Amino acid sequence: MLTLKSQLVGLGIVIRDCLGFVLGASAQRVAANFSYQIVEALEIFRGLTFAVESGLLPIIESDALEVVNLINSGDNISSDVGLIIWDIRDLPHVVAGSVVVFESRKANVVLHQLSKLGMCIDKDQFYMEFALR
Repeated sequence: MLTLKSQLVGLGIVIRDCLGFVLGASAQRVAANFSYQIVEALEIFRGLTFAVESGLLPIIESDALEVVNLINSGDNISSDVGLIIWDIRDLPHVVAGSVVVFESRKANVVLHQLSKLGMCIDKDQFYMEFALR
């Protein structure tokens, strides 16, 4: 979520297991003056990094269809967003089997609310839940 007045970006990240239980979440705020595609790519990159650093096998869902398609295309991208796409593509090699898929915003209301929360905080917030199932 980007507000043009303040040039602040709220990033929301949710990490779920295969059953849909939340294992981790984050709300982050970034000072930004860049395009929607870069914001969405940055959110995917931060989510993937959070999952990898937490030792989880990430399946990244995003409502940014253009960015998901760029990541999965394998094409070289010569625009600014290409630098972040390159980093995203490089991270899953740390954890084999990581994927980035499109999911509509309606399917992940929690993620959108965390993005809104990210606009209101001074420090990045992280939540991790490790429960034996």
